[in-house]
Amino acid sequence: MVTSIEGGAEAILYNNNYDLFNIKRDFASARLFIAHEYVVYLILPLLENENAMAYYDAFEGLAEYYMEKILGEKGFFTDQSKYVELYKANESKNYSVKEMFELGKNMVAKH
Repeated sequence: MVTSIEGGAEAILYNNNYDLFNIKRDFASARLFIAHEYVVYLILPLLENENAMAYYDAFEGLAEYYMEKILGEKGFFTDQSKYVELYKANESKNYSVKEMFELGKNMVAKH
């Protein structure tokens, strides 16, 4: 799963119950993690010139927001919950992914 870390999938082996991200090692958690990372895969190209990783929490919050919309359930990336709530508060405006991300970037700049 984490091929960018030296050792690849072995890097996530923390113990039999949790991985390096402190995510439970069960089917339900794996499903949420994979869904979140798939949304990251889908939206990152849409933010190609946005330096998205410089606004990590805003970006991860955006991925979590879309994952929740797709699955209809909350994930476990709670550190970004204020960004998820920001995006939810603006969803009726039908913003594009890039416009939603701009809202998150502006929130980062204010803090």
